[in-house]
Amino acid sequence: MKRYFVFIIYMVLMIAVSFTAVFAGEAVIVVSYAGEIGITPPDSDEPVANTPGMILSENTVIITGEESHIDITFGRVKNNMIRIKDNSKVIIEPVNGNKVSLEKGQVTVLLKDVKKGETFLVNTPGAVCGTRGTGWNVKTDGDVTSVAVFEGRVFTRGINSDGSVMEAEYWVDEGYKRRIKKLEHPGEMIGLTQAEREEIRWN
Repeated sequence: MKRYFVFIIYMVLMIAVSFTAVFAGEAVIVVSYAGEIGITPPDSDEPVANTPGMILSENTVIITGEESHIDITFGRVKNNMIRIKDNSKVIIEPVNGNKVSLEKGQVTVLLKDVKKGETFLVNTPGAVCGTRGTGWNVKTDGDVTSVAVFEGRVFTRGINSDGSVMEAEYWVDEGYKRRIKKLEHPGEMIGLTQAEREEIRWN
């Protein structure tokens, strides 16, 4: 009986913590998806069934198939969203840290309500990209990262061979992109073509 009582208390506390996180705007939530999506929680080796409204925990792995995508939001009000495009692999980093790791593929980020003093980050094998309140796209094949901005301004830094982030910070202005090769500093800003603007916009 005592063990049963302790178990009940534990479950109530877990539900309370989850409830608080969601309504504090800290939860990462699946908004919608299309096509083949694999969501693997950190405590599992196999993908689980996913549905709109599903809450994603830290270190959850998301893999999208051909002609597939998934939209996730950082907070229930849907002001800060990411679209993970097809043939991509993303890992959800610490929920309170506003960060994802893009191992391969492409994501589009649309931010409208990042808290004061916080920065939203997208890490790739070769670069760190981040900003506050803007719209941008990150694409990587694991060797080269491309950062393109359709709204606002984004900073990016290269990554050293030991995994540390380079000190030099490079900005990408609205309507431009930069390419970052692994172990190198970001390249020059290049203007986006109209076709590129249309491709990376949130739609």
